[in-house]
Amino acid sequence: MLAVILAVGTFGCAGAGAGPAGPNLVTGRISPAHFRFEQTVPKDKGPSGWRAVCIHAMMTNGDTGTRLACAFEVGVPVRNRDRGEISLETAQLITAAWANHAAYEVLSHARPGETLAVLCLQFRQRYRELLRQKIAGAEVSACTSGLTPVIFDLSPAVPSLL
Repeated sequence: MLAVILAVGTFGCAGAGAGPAGPNLVTGRISPAHFRFEQTVPKDKGPSGWRAVCIHAMMTNGDTGTRLACAFEVGVPVRNRDRGEISLETAQLITAAWANHAAYEVLSHARPGETLAVLCLQFRQRYRELLRQKIAGAEVSACTSGLTPVIFDLSPAVPSLL
C-alpha cells in the first residue's frame, strides 16, 4: 500500500474526502488559517478585486520516504456576481475545505510508482475544478512571483514544484 503523508500543517485527512476512500492512507489537514491571502487587486464597483496565496505543502510518500513541496497558488475574487462580497474568512473556509477534499481524492487513489510531482499536478487540477464550483472565477495554478509563500515543513534540501 502506498501511503502518502502530507506533513504537519498540510492537507488531506483520512475520511475527509469528497468521494469513496482509496487504498492509500492520507494524513494531515490544511486549516483556513493557512490561507494567508494577500490582496493583489483592489476592489472597485461591481465584481472586482483579487486576493491570492502561494502555498508550499510538503508531500511525503510513506513507502519510499520521497518528499516534495507541492507549490500552488489559490486566487479568489473579493467580489463576484454570484456571491457578492466574499469576506476573507469565507474565502479561507471555502478554500481550505476544498483543498482537503481535492488532496484526499487524488492522494487516496494514487497508484504505486506515481511520482509526487504528478500527484501535485493532479491535485492542483482537481482542486481548481472543485473550487470553481464553489467560488466563480477562483483559480488554482502554479505560484507566481510577488507572493510570499506559506511554507509547511519545508527544508532547503526539498525540491519545490513551481
